[in-house]
Amino acid sequence: MEALPFTIRNRPGEAGEVSGICRLDDAELVLEWRRTSLIERHARSGTVRLPIEEIEGVQFRSAWFRRELILKPRSLAPIRDVPGAHDSGSLNLQVARRDRETAKELAASLGLSISGHRIDRLGRSIGL
Repeated sequence: MEALPFTIRNRPGEAGEVSGICRLDDAELVLEWRRTSLIERHARSGTVRLPIEEIEGVQFRSAWFRRELILKPRSLAPIRDVPGAHDSGSLNLQVARRDRETAKELAASLGLSISGHRIDRLGRSIGL
């Protein structure tokens, strides 16, 4: 599956720009991001690997001028260093119009992977 380019909206009072790519690798979602600061003239980057079993849900939303992939991890810990991560526990990745089909495919594939892990976990808990 092809990588999904994204941007993250800044919180009020934050300057700079956050952009990156998101891809599904085997049993984890990989987010690579880079934040460039207009004020400090430097860049900060990072990579977050979210195992599928640590993702609660994913949703793709599309409106007239806004498309976003919303990730909800089971805890805040894995995304705490990603700029723009919400205190509510979600991470909203803004997607360009040209990448909306890739975002839909990623959301569908990730949703299936999450469901598969839940089924496996349920099967193990009842002894299958």
